[in-house]
Amino acid sequence: MGLFKKDISNKVGRVKKCPQCGASVPASKVVCPECGWEFDESNAGGALDRLHEEIKKSKGFFSGRSEKDVISAFPIPKTKADLLELTIFFKSKVKNITIVKQAGEDKELLLAYKQKYEECIMKAKQFYSNDSEFKSLIEEYNKDKKTKVIWIVILSIVTIATIALVTLYLTLFHN
Repeated sequence: MGLFKKDISNKVGRVKKCPQCGASVPASKVVCPECGWEFDESNAGGALDRLHEEIKKSKGFFSGRSEKDVISAFPIPKTKADLLELTIFFKSKVKNITIVKQAGEDKELLLAYKQKYEECIMKAKQFYSNDSEFKSLIEEYNKDKKTKVIWIVILSIVTIATIALVTLYLTLFHN
């Protein structure tokens, strides 16, 4: 018809997938509107690579951040590959807690790793509970949690029984 007729299109434009939360983001955006992820060349690696890079930066002379702070503030991604990789990484850190404690490692750092492991498991339960790769990790976490509860109950019963026996002994034989 005319030179100035504008074609109406249903195309949204080019989009990219956010590596942090998996949202579709217009290619022109530099920040994900869902989670705040900043797109740049340094974000090219997986979540574990980004975590290691952040930890490495924290050990710099002028950083002012501790490894515990980096771990605590690190966002847990939704993407399957990143979540799986981080879950296994944090699980290995939690499993080695006794070895690390013997080496004199910071207790707060260990708690930060444990918290992130639990966050990974919660996100895996939310998004990938039926996925075969996550199912065994979730089941192992639940089993470990039940075992800890059982030990706490047993230790509580033993402690109460000991207090009762000592009280009974003192009542019967020291009056």
